[in-house]
Amino acid sequence: MNSNYNPEKTYIGIDPGTDGGIALLRGQRVDLLPIADTPFQRIADVLREANESGPCIVAIEEVHSMPRDGSRQAFKFGQIYGQLLGILIAHAIPYVTVTPSKWQTAIFESCDKIYRPLKAYPKDEAEPTPSEATPSPSSPSPGSVSELQLAEAEAKPTQASEAKPSKPKRKSRADLDTKKTSINASRRLFPRVSLLRNSKCKTPHDGLSDALLIAEYARRSNL
Repeated sequence: MNSNYNPEKTYIGIDPGTDGGIALLRGQRVDLLPIADTPFQRIADVLREANESGPCIVAIEEVHSMPRDGSRQAFKFGQIYGQLLGILIAHAIPYVTVTPSKWQTAIFESCDKIYRPLKAYPKDEAEPTPSEATPSPSSPSPGSVSELQLAEAEAKPTQASEAKPSKPKRKSRADLDTKKTSINASRRLFPRVSLLRNSKCKTPHDGLSDALLIAEYARRSNL
């Protein structure tokens, strides 16, 4: 962590997704708000009060709706993102945007990372065997040698000398599971902070975890 960060400053991280979260760091204090469960008036009050109580900076994740998202989901995401930006601008709260890759690269450690296997790569089409080769228009008479056969016989030594050992083809690959990795990183950095959305939940909330790590990124970067 950057030892020059201001302990009196409030660092706020926002994951603006439809199931995102807001995290506030000030000294040793940590406050988390799940966006889906918190009225926007309450969010506006919390952000305004944090800004009025002393130095404050908001880091909001710069994300976009994906092509796989439905039109309704994309609209809802844009609505939430616009409301959050509107609150920050209306209350003159300083903020920066940060891409997921930027804060994740700065925060994630090797011990945090969890990978998920993806489907195997498609197999390359096999080359046709000599028996599958297209026959010549005219078949040679028994005992005779066609021009095509002569050409193939002359080419074989050259092909053999130029042949290179084939590398084993990769059949599958792994992809970083950023949700589970985020939760691991939050547990490592903030072992006493609960990531549960509410008292009824038993699974850590990745939206709260992302928001917490974005706030930590802002603190480390001394924004």
